[in-house]
Amino acid sequence: MVCLLTINTIHAQESITFVGEHCLIDIPDLHQQQPFTFSLRVLTREGWLDKGKQTHIADSSGTLRFTPDTQGVFEFTTISSKPQTIRLLAMDIPSALDRKALLKALPQHGQRLLDGKPITILAMGDSVTATGIYHQLLGKMLRKVTGNNQITVTVKAHPGKSVDASVRTYDSDIKPVKPDIGLLMYGLNDQGAGGAMDVYLKQTRWLCEQLKADFGTDMLLLQPTPHIESEQTAFRTIAYAQALTTLADELDLPVAQTFDAIWGIGGQSIAQSMRAMQPLYPPHYSKQWQTMLSQDGKGDTIHPNILGHLALAQAAYNRITGQPNPPKPLQYKAQNTWGKNGLVTQLTITNTSITHRTGMLSVYRADHWTAPPLADSLPYDSASGKSQTFNINWPTIKLPEDLLTLRASGYVTHDQPYLAITDTHHGHLTVQGIQTQRAGDMYYPPQRIVTDGPNFHVQMRDGFSRIIQTLTLPDDQPVGLFHAKTQRRNNTAIAQVSYTQFAQALIGKATIDGDLSEWTQHTWSPLGNPSQACWTNGPVDNRNSPAECDPIFSFKCAPDGLYMAIKVKGDLSKDHLTVLFDPRPSTELGKVGGYYWLNAGYSNGTFQVRHGETSPGNVRITSAIQAHGDQSHIEMFIPFALMNQSQWPTDQDMGLSLWWAHNGPNGKTNLLWSDRGHPWNTTHFGVLRRVKSPDEFLPTLVQIWP
Repeated sequence: MVCLLTINTIHAQESITFVGEHCLIDIPDLHQQQPFTFSLRVLTREGWLDKGKQTHIADSSGTLRFTPDTQGVFEFTTISSKPQTIRLLAMDIPSALDRKALLKALPQHGQRLLDGKPITILAMGDSVTATGIYHQLLGKMLRKVTGNNQITVTVKAHPGKSVDASVRTYDSDIKPVKPDIGLLMYGLNDQGAGGAMDVYLKQTRWLCEQLKADFGTDMLLLQPTPHIESEQTAFRTIAYAQALTTLADELDLPVAQTFDAIWGIGGQSIAQSMRAMQPLYPPHYSKQWQTMLSQDGKGDTIHPNILGHLALAQAAYNRITGQPNPPKPLQYKAQNTWGKNGLVTQLTITNTSITHRTGMLSVYRADHWTAPPLADSLPYDSASGKSQTFNINWPTIKLPEDLLTLRASGYVTHDQPYLAITDTHHGHLTVQGIQTQRAGDMYYPPQRIVTDGPNFHVQMRDGFSRIIQTLTLPDDQPVGLFHAKTQRRNNTAIAQVSYTQFAQALIGKATIDGDLSEWTQHTWSPLGNPSQACWTNGPVDNRNSPAECDPIFSFKCAPDGLYMAIKVKGDLSKDHLTVLFDPRPSTELGKVGGYYWLNAGYSNGTFQVRHGETSPGNVRITSAIQAHGDQSHIEMFIPFALMNQSQWPTDQDMGLSLWWAHNGPNGKTNLLWSDRGHPWNTTHFGVLRRVKSPDEFLPTLVQIWP
């Protein structure tokens, strides 16, 4: 392979080749047989390797022939001509692929890849996917080993977003590509924003299954990478990485160990492990060919640089060509029990390596990185094949009800929390995530129930038995929370029950002027109930009282759109409202899928309403606001075109979610109508029902949150 680099004196030039293959460096104004002197160093994951000063002679065409001898980023700095920096990424030649293994990893399109037929690879992800080129490097590796030069790589990335972004843009972003191979890499923002892990997994599953159903796409899942800003953030994504591996096993899909590919063998401590990863991170995400080593370890601690992306690509290549993930020397099993002082996790380690192993373990909660470890520096000494057990106490979990205080972002269910475990062995620290097993066999699975009366039925599991229970709603509020709790044979099952009465959309029209006299007959839904003050880390209400910000809302349904009215007291100048709509058929409500939304609030002294990213750009939402003493009245007209519809889009019901962000004197309070965590997913949307009369009965949506 010949690699041509076109050089100028303004911008650094970069190119990519393989170790041991010739690269021709074309430098303007360099004459034939003219000597060219430069200093050379190579960035490897161990840091800079100084190759000293070198002089090469240009050939008859005025170009230099260079052959990289190791993997890394070669940085040439000119000495004998105008100052220039030339960079070259040299990759190890990929290992020969096992055809049978590749066909197992890519059962739908592997043969077409080997036959040299056109293959489209689609990379989906967040800013790591957007700012780097692991997907392009993977395509280059596959072309090298298969000889297939008809491999196209397309990127559909959403910086700063969670996997939900690819779900909601599936029709516009992904379907037109019709990918043969899909790369999916999310988790950094899902975890960082505090989105519930079970939603992250549901949305990932949905994308994999939808792509397989639509195009027979072969999927490869990539774990989220380390965030080396501090010791508290370094392995914050490890629970998501492990949960993704578990999901891949369930779906029989390959998963690339991209977290481990960046982490490497680690150092003697978390801090030293972070320093060891600095060669793989840039000064800024826009400077992918550089390293934070050039700024004394300061820079972008989230987005790997090109050397980091090479590590990601090689991990992806290894899985896509059927090579097994490297085995872990220690296997973990964690069983929860209840002791006199609260929750205890019995952690059993088994040495699966072929040698005697000694080291130190530290055990952390996977949801709360600023908290001290649950156990620190536990020594282990285990012969090959032998096991040891440790008892890990949870100091803040005294009763089963306390499990519900754990952040949903770190767990699939609260009664099976994840742990992050560091293993220090022979001066190297590695980290692994593990989900604990619940105490006892009795539990409430997640459920979504619509009830027409105060009594409703829920499922509870006791081992392999399914038990139906009858619960009763409180009769004093249209929204609220309570606990479901069952004790049998010294086992306890606990869950949070939230209930939200359907909102009403009365058939009719209104004048958008802020005068709500046309709304006197409507049923109003609350958005300021104390039970609705919550966010990803649980209930948080910084209002002096609910009266500080206690919005209520209602809707009208017209042939071409919805009218919305809001009454709210207090200062709204710093508040924001997001209204989200799921226009799918009623049978799809509460499931993973796309949605549309609008944002409302004051900007430059005026109340403004804007459509969300999934709506057509030409949709205009009209609004008006009037002040009546300390109360504001808001009206909006929301065309169905906002939802890519021309009329009321469902038979009777529409998915609806509201998020009011109130910035008061004591801090921020998030008010969520039907969600109890994070509004950016359809699985916890409430329901808006179209009615002909304001007296029509409105059922209640009940959601069980284990």
